[in-house]
Amino acid sequence: MATLESPEVLRAWIRQLAHWYEKSFFSAGKWYRGQGRALARQLQAALSQWNQSQNVTPPDMAWAQQVLDSKLQPIPFRPCAVTPEQALHLLTHRQSCRMWTSESLSEANIQRLLEAGIAAPTSANRQSIRFFLVRSAEKKAAIGALVKHGFLAHAPLLVLLGVDSRSYHAHEHDRLVADAAVAAENMMLYATAANLGSCLITPHEIQEPAFKAAYGISPEIYMAMIVAVGYPRHAFTKPPRMTVQDHLIGSA
Repeated sequence: MATLESPEVLRAWIRQLAHWYEKSFFSAGKWYRGQGRALARQLQAALSQWNQSQNVTPPDMAWAQQVLDSKLQPIPFRPCAVTPEQALHLLTHRQSCRMWTSESLSEANIQRLLEAGIAAPTSANRQSIRFFLVRSAEKKAAIGALVKHGFLAHAPLLVLLGVDSRSYHAHEHDRLVADAAVAAENMMLYATAANLGSCLITPHEIQEPAFKAAYGISPEIYMAMIVAVGYPRHAFTKPPRMTVQDHLIGSA
């Protein structure tokens, strides 16, 4: 993980510490209970550094201070308004789309799409997902040609999903990619609910330094995948899924 001199890295570190410290008094895990005092000291020091260097207190930093002050209490479980049947319908209705109409997405739809991605869980509450939006026909065609997926040129919107790698240790690459993948799935599920069609691709070309430089993307951002979104031109036959038993390799 990078040094804490960067405000973005410091902010992510505070979220992680608050996440771990909250677990220390709400969790049955022995490691968290044993580390409670040490985590509190680290969180206090990190919050002091933030307060001394920054003039704003965003909601996540206010939450971290509440955790440190032990003002958070367990809250009653809140039932979900979506029924299991509705959730399963959404999950099984989603399918990849590679042909769209020319209709553009509204700004409200784009905002909700990104909110869905942000709502996904991230490792230790890092919240390090980053988005780069591509609407330009020229840029979409160039990206499609670069990654050898020409259909991307016809998507009304390309969302390039990245992760701020400075918030992760070198051995945590799998967590970094998993965080991006969960965010992408959230976005595609929202797209399905909004009657939009989406497609996920994971091209290595968007990770190249030359690509990042061309689009003004910081070298520290690991560009993990692309989600193409738009209004479907028509439906495709969905390939049948194998059964649960086909996927189950055992139980204990």
